[in-house]
Amino acid sequence: MNPTLELPAAELKTALAGISKVINRHRTLPILGHVRVTRTDQGVVTLLATDLDSTVSYQAEQPDPAGPCDFLAPFEPLNKLVKGSKGPVQFIIEGPEKIRLRTCVGASQMEQAFATLKLDEFPPLLQVDGKPLAMDATLRDALREALDCCSADGSRYVLQHVCLDSRGNEGHYVAATNGRHLYSANSFQFDLKDPVLIPDRPFLHWPKFMENGVGQLSVKSATKKEMPTLKLQSGPWTLVTKSTDQEFPHWKQVVPSPESYLTTVKL
Repeated sequence: MNPTLELPAAELKTALAGISKVINRHRTLPILGHVRVTRTDQGVVTLLATDLDSTVSYQAEQPDPAGPCDFLAPFEPLNKLVKGSKGPVQFIIEGPEKIRLRTCVGASQMEQAFATLKLDEFPPLLQVDGKPLAMDATLRDALREALDCCSADGSRYVLQHVCLDSRGNEGHYVAATNGRHLYSANSFQFDLKDPVLIPDRPFLHWPKFMENGVGQLSVKSATKKEMPTLKLQSGPWTLVTKSTDQEFPHWKQVVPSPESYLTTVKL
């Protein structure tokens, strides 16, 4: 009998909505248009996708103790089929390059076969095992506001990041700039030896991530061969993404001192 895996349609729709943030429509590698679906010996089901720089993964709410499996599913036809689904979605693994989906659309049962790619073509997953830094709703909101101030200029790559700035002995900051305007939020105390640069990724703008205001950030430091790697986790979601070892500008040097203000507005 072919291995099968079943997920509720509503949960699968949510998972694909988040995973879509790393699916590039203009990709040049076909493998980057696929979702990797894994079920462990303990029945933990995970869906993930990558664009090589970032990987987004979703862990299903309920375990499925039907034995381990690991396969690829093409994102776009899968997403199209699931959008109209009302019942559970069943994956049937018919071979290393073929899967079949079965679900209900309206009152009718739908079944469709998809050609897929071999699992060994999927890129290696980035690993981060650093000590986690707790994130709360205040830090989440500051991060999202700072992301809106990042630069889109590819020639100034470091400005495409938000800086968790732990430089100095006073309170730490969340800072970002595009070279024309600056965002900073203070009163943080990060358990970080050095500043951490969080790249501006579409997934971090998605309101479902850290929806409850609770999360963790882990950092893998740079090596001679690799850039720093970050892992942000919240609930069923995990984002693993490459960062940069460039130094963020000393933005405090351009902030006017209070003594230089000619006009002050108090709100």
